[in-house]
Amino acid sequence: MGIRLTSRRILAGYAVWMALLVVAHYTLAGQRTATAALIEVSGVAAMVAGVSINRPARRTPWLLLAAANLTGTLGEVASHVYSTVTHAPVPFPSFADVIYLAAYPLYVAGLAMFIRSRSTGPDARSTIDALNSLTDRLDLDEARSFVLVLRQSVELGSDVAESLRIFSDEMRDKRIMRAEESANKLPVKMVAPLGLLIFPVILMVVMLPLALRVMAVLPH
Repeated sequence: MGIRLTSRRILAGYAVWMALLVVAHYTLAGQRTATAALIEVSGVAAMVAGVSINRPARRTPWLLLAAANLTGTLGEVASHVYSTVTHAPVPFPSFADVIYLAAYPLYVAGLAMFIRSRSTGPDARSTIDALNSLTDRLDLDEARSFVLVLRQSVELGSDVAESLRIFSDEMRDKRIMRAEESANKLPVKMVAPLGLLIFPVILMVVMLPLALRVMAVLPH
């Protein structure tokens, strides 16, 4: 409980700090480079603090993304410092461009690690628990089957795409069977409406001309 309250206080303090930086960024027109750098560095610090507090199963991708944000910020700061000190435009390409462009390999590496990693640690367990909770709320057989497929794929490390493809084929077959079953029950369900509503009308249409002829032939 104490850790949760501490995390909430840190989050509240971070929100207030970022709000002050945003206000300063749009209020102090001459210091926008510095305030923008502070905003970006604060975001990096928040990512590192989040990794340290929450301890996710995959820390390296988060740290790579934080390093990418920091590298981009350092590139912008280096460019501003160069132009301020030398009073000359920054040449292209320059060392600032090298620092700035170094962020993209870090972004790619972090995102690739997120995509390729298949961990059965706390994150996967949390996902399974969330899916089980969703199943209990929906109370549907299809949802239970879907969660069971995902759970087996995560725990056994099998191909999720192939498992979902097989599951979709099974669900399609079940829908076809249900449609055929409903179609087979339709004639039985239509007997009562036909007998009570349509058949008397047809009988009246057929027998009315005959009754009129008989009445015309019979003597009054």
